[in-house]
Amino acid sequence: MKKLTILPLLIILQLIHPINTTTTTLISSSSSIHDLLKSQGLPGGIFPRNVKSYTLDQDGLLEVYFDEPCESMFETLVRFDTVVKANLTFGGLNGVEGLSQEELFLWLPVKDIIVKDPLSGLILFDIGVAQKQLAFSLFEDPPICNPHNFRSCTTMGRYSGLSLSPLSPNTLCYGVMDLWLYIFRLYICLTYSSKVRIMLH
Repeated sequence: MKKLTILPLLIILQLIHPINTTTTTLISSSSSIHDLLKSQGLPGGIFPRNVKSYTLDQDGLLEVYFDEPCESMFETLVRFDTVVKANLTFGGLNGVEGLSQEELFLWLPVKDIIVKDPLSGLILFDIGVAQKQLAFSLFEDPPICNPHNFRSCTTMGRYSGLSLSPLSPNTLCYGVMDLWLYIFRLYICLTYSSKVRIMLH
């Protein structure tokens, strides 16, 4: 009788065990990650269109995968690594890894992305040394994430205020934008150095 009672228990344990292991991680397609963000009170356009896939475990750990590192533009240039990790909560991505933002010619890691008040229309980017408040509308539509060091005419022209034809070759556009950025950075450096000299004198 003891053997007959133990056997059903073993069968039940074998059935329960694989169910627990398969539900610890939810694997979804890239087309639904933007809906996932919206369901958590975040704008869907935080991550670009060309996400390869993502995983979300039961503890809220979100891992987003790309084919290669890429760059996109919100208010400033942002860079996504091949894998971006964060703890997903309602209204926030905390402990972000693999996402950086260009500020004052430096690449600074984004640590947290938080929507404190949905009615304010603002989203907070914590980059360690500062916290930036950006308009929610910048993240409504998922952007295109271009390969690392590639900057398209339409994207750069749109955010720099330059009127560049979308039919221009990428190489020409890249050269024009590099020249514009070089002149701008040179102007900032000269202005800053002149102010320092005045203060020293």
